[in-house]
Amino acid sequence: TYDSDTSTSCSEGGGSSSSSSVDGESGRKVRRRMLLKCLAPLQLVLDDPSLRSLCVVAALASLPEITLTDVSQQFAMAQFELIASHNGNKQKEVTLLFQWPGFALLLPAFFLVGMYSKRVGALRALRLLIPVTGACLSLPVLLRYFPRMWLVPITGVSVPVAMVVFAPLQTLITQVAPPDRVGEAMGSVGASKQVAGLVSNLLVSFMVPILVESGIKKPLWIFYPFASCSSFLALCFACQIKVRDDPPSGAAEDGSREQGADPRQCRTYAPGASGFGRLVKSGRALPGGAATM
Repeated sequence: TYDSDTSTSCSEGGGSSSSSSVDGESGRKVRRRMLLKCLAPLQLVLDDPSLRSLCVVAALASLPEITLTDVSQQFAMAQFELIASHNGNKQKEVTLLFQWPGFALLLPAFFLVGMYSKRVGALRALRLLIPVTGACLSLPVLLRYFPRMWLVPITGVSVPVAMVVFAPLQTLITQVAPPDRVGEAMGSVGASKQVAGLVSNLLVSFMVPILVESGIKKPLWIFYPFASCSSFLALCFACQIKVRDDPPSGAAEDGSREQGADPRQCRTYAPGASGFGRLVKSGRALPGGAATM
């Protein structure tokens, strides 16, 4: 009896140890799969040259926007010697004229850029807008040489309006990424913008004390040519982007035939209201060739 009990307890102990090892192995596999899923967007960016270039363009376009937003108010007031001044009304006037007209023009600017992108294509619009907005980012430097109040809103508009490049850039995500991984591509582009925001804040906090101690008079103007250089650098990567080609219509019809689908269910000829024939897409076909929407 003692021997049988002992053997039973040993077998139970061996069974528990083997089950715990199996549980540990399955847990490691689950954690490995979760890690691979988390790294899947990064792997997608590394494997796709066009998507990788698009992420770099998004980062380089976000870098000037965030950097200049941090220093624009101090720059504008410094050109009129208002930083150490107690003239609060003048400070408010300069700040409002330098910042708010640009934000008021954002809505029509995005609307016009959207229409232009629809006409010529998102990639072509992006390649055209990057150098134009990059050159506009250096316009506020004119205030250093011509500190005039009428010039403040004209130069201040250039910084917010430069954000219109994100309209065709966001559209390109769906044209570059694989059809089944668009969400991951959008997350990767968004992460690139966040990294650029972190870098820009660190850049401002690091460079401003150095520029102030350098002895340069009103040194914040240096950030604006730097922003233009960042935009021009983004153009180099934008030229490397290639839009994914859509399959021809004939290939889609052949694919539907291979799957055993009725061609009339994909595209059916039906008379239009004006008397002219038109092609309509339908989910099912009725007798006689008429289609229901």
